[in-house]
Amino acid sequence: MPKFDLQLENLLAEGISGARQREAAISESLGDLSENGVVLFGAGNLGQRTLSGLRALGIEPQCFVDNNKSAWGKLQEGVPVLSPADGAERFGNRATFIVTIWRAQATETMGSRIQQLRQLGCNTVFPFLPLY
Repeated sequence: MPKFDLQLENLLAEGISGARQREAAISESLGDLSENGVVLFGAGNLGQRTLSGLRALGIEPQCFVDNNKSAWGKLQEGVPVLSPADGAERFGNRATFIVTIWRAQATETMGSRIQQLRQLGCNTVFPFLPLY
């Protein structure tokens, strides 16, 4: 069975109480984003939407990190864009990194993006989904 099918089967089999427990665990793991700081991985459309939602909650991200070299050193909606290595060096041991990249047709997976940040030394990394 393909990995995606197995993951979907497990999600569907967990039931309502299992889903609530999983949601509570994710929420607890995210902790207080304003206290620890937030870094958004991906300065594109989804990153900007997530930025807007966080700002509505009174949370200002430390920066964006992005694999697009042409974005480095620029501001996106007033937030600096750094390379993933620079962002990890500056904030990796304390901030929560949230992956805000979604391309349904991309060859990279969410897991590979999370792994990229963890290999750079980022301690707390999550996909964007729990925020939505």
